[in-house]
Amino acid sequence: MGNNENFINYKTVIKKYEILNVIKKSKFYSFIVPCNSVEEFQLQLDLIKGEFGGANHYCYAYRINEQILRERYQDDKEPSGTAGIPILDVLKGRELEQCGIIVVRYFGGTKLGTGGLSRAYSQGAIDVIDKANIVSKESAFILHIEVDYSLTGKLEYFISTNSVPLLETIYESTVKYIVVVQAVESDELVTAINELTNGQNSIIINNKAIGYFCKNQFIVG
Repeated sequence: MGNNENFINYKTVIKKYEILNVIKKSKFYSFIVPCNSVEEFQLQLDLIKGEFGGANHYCYAYRINEQILRERYQDDKEPSGTAGIPILDVLKGRELEQCGIIVVRYFGGTKLGTGGLSRAYSQGAIDVIDKANIVSKESAFILHIEVDYSLTGKLEYFISTNSVPLLETIYESTVKYIVVVQAVESDELVTAINELTNGQNSIIINNKAIGYFCKNQFIVG
């Protein structure tokens, strides 16, 4: 299990979120959208443009890994560097990938200046991320841990206190716990269980999965 070079580990969103900020009568609608390709992002952008027609600016940035990490931004007629770059800087600062942020602006009649614009677009990106449910998408291993009934108390306490997602418990002549663990932590978990049970267990690494760890659950996908 020890080769980590092919493991996936990044933060993202799994659905679209939206917020509205009003600054000196200008309306800034900010969206964060999941996307696994530039084409997916463009589709999301086109849908938002269709829904919010007549806006003065549709500014955005995205970070999408398609074997290489693509980072792009667009000021869309705002002064250069006042919209797309601030949005991208927030995405990079939060270490988010496979998603983009789109900020739609309806001009309210009062100019904000370059500093004010940068702050407005940056704040929109921050606020929509703060509203979103950020998840960690990671490579994981499914472990089948088989122990004698006498060890179930110890093992269940260990699973609970270490927030290891438990997929299933099977009671037969022995007890089998099917758990999921981050691939990068799998070796440490196996070592800890062996120490806990004094090696009186059977641990089978069933397969590798990719999904989201969220609130002590693992969602495949």
